[in-house]
Amino acid sequence: MISSLLLIITPDILKYYQKYKVCAVPQKTVHAEHREMLQKIKDKDKDGMKELVLRHLSNLIDFAKLSTKGEIPEFEYGHI
Repeated sequence: MISSLLLIITPDILKYYQKYKVCAVPQKTVHAEHREMLQKIKDKDKDGMKELVLRHLSNLIDFAKLSTKGEIPEFEYGHI
């Protein structure tokens, strides 16, 4: 059920992200963070993984907070 819903809403989410540059993150940064995530998983480092995921998603979290207030900002990675 969830997979089906994701297939329906994903194209709209991607258009929205692109329009408002929600995930305007340099590729090198994304790759480094994902490699670090894999290492945290291998190390079974739950606390480190939690911190890393929150850091990784910080722009998205900030964007969501502002958009729920009706404030949709244009921003670059790391800056709102």
